[in-house]
Amino acid sequence: MLTFNNRPPVFLHNFTYMLSHVMELNIRMSWQDKALWLEKITKRMMLIVGVLGLIVIYCGFFFLLFSGRSVAVIPWFFLISPWVCIYFGLTQVQQVQVVNWFLKKFKK
Repeated sequence: MLTFNNRPPVFLHNFTYMLSHVMELNIRMSWQDKALWLEKITKRMMLIVGVLGLIVIYCGFFFLLFSGRSVAVIPWFFLISPWVCIYFGLTQVQQVQVVNWFLKKFKK
């Protein structure tokens, strides 16, 4: 890439400037900040995928169930997988609360 006085080309500078303002990101974040940002975005995506998966899979399951068709086609892990995504999308405190809730339910 051609540079002038060890500076990036103007279009690259303008692009990163625009990207930082549009996405509200600071391009010069430390690697710890980048890791926290990536973890936050990943957790949000897990929550979104889990909730959408929950809606789609369970709507399909209940449609098959109420229409009289066999639901044996759907493996049990398809019904559990959205809950796994939702669990890993929660914060650590919320995950501990979920585990404690399950332990209380099954110890009765």
